[in-house]
Amino acid sequence: MLDWIPFISSYPVWVRYLVLAWLALSVVIVGGVLLMVPRTTSEYAQPSITFERVTIFYVAVSSDTYQIGIIMRLFNKDNTPHLLTGVNTDPLLFQLRGAGSAIIQKLFITGITGSNDEDLAIRPSDYRDIKILLPIKWLAKLQGSPPEIIFISPLSLEFKDIVERLNGVKPDFYGNFVRPVSEAEWGNLLKQSSSINIGDVSYKRTPANSNEIGQTKDYIIYNPDSSAKIDVYGFDRTNYQKGDKGVVVMLKGNGIPVLDGGWMLMAHNYSELQRDPKMLLLYNSIYPPDENGLPKSLDAGFRGADLITFGPFTKDKLPIMCDFTSNPPVCTRMGSLN
Repeated sequence: MLDWIPFISSYPVWVRYLVLAWLALSVVIVGGVLLMVPRTTSEYAQPSITFERVTIFYVAVSSDTYQIGIIMRLFNKDNTPHLLTGVNTDPLLFQLRGAGSAIIQKLFITGITGSNDEDLAIRPSDYRDIKILLPIKWLAKLQGSPPEIIFISPLSLEFKDIVERLNGVKPDFYGNFVRPVSEAEWGNLLKQSSSINIGDVSYKRTPANSNEIGQTKDYIIYNPDSSAKIDVYGFDRTNYQKGDKGVVVMLKGNGIPVLDGGWMLMAHNYSELQRDPKMLLLYNSIYPPDENGLPKSLDAGFRGADLITFGPFTKDKLPIMCDFTSNPPVCTRMGSLN
């Protein structure tokens, strides 16, 4: 055996058998590795999940106490099912924009992971609406519509069959439900007997690159359709100015608004607008200039809803309670919130 290798025949028999054993072991090891590679790759592969939208609710859990709940619409583009096990964000950073009247007394944040005991499997080539209560509670007196919640932090989605999280994801659209819901209404959501159709919620397009607070920019935009409207999640806007040639409006917010449906950028500010004769002529044709021939400002038309920023809250700072009855508000570490 092994005599066909010339130099091997000069060695003792036991050396020949040792070489044979070494070759056999090498074949077994290499074969085992090759068999394991596809499984390991699939475990670490990122799932092909489209994050379509998030609907945000204030759930009234007791008198003047509201917990934040979300419904996520996910679409599984893979040919295998995926089981969602958790939603995480670190740090947690969000804003409130006033809508009705809200007197916020306390904010409780007990964690940054939302989970649910329900079956959260997403079938292949199908979408799934997933309902999760977040560990965020408010003690507040609300009148009218509750404040709009603007999440700045991207999410991380955890799946049972995938080792790595799906990090840094944001939905295409966000929508805030117009009123608080009871625990019974929350429990009934997504069922045929529910009186709430989340498809009727007004959804706003998520801007790009909107991860930093305080980096707001202005966008003077135009649409040739004078009936066109636009709302961008987390952005404030002026009143529309309409004319025969279309409509102009200014947006102010964090990130870059997605402009589609005929919308186009004219300028970021009035100095930039005046340096572009073509855009200035179009702007003035829709919104006539002042007595000095200068473009009228859209700024005065901002709706003026104040933004309040919360966070960033990180794992090492939670759980936390913020008391807004003191001036200035004070946030302290606390025990778990039931």
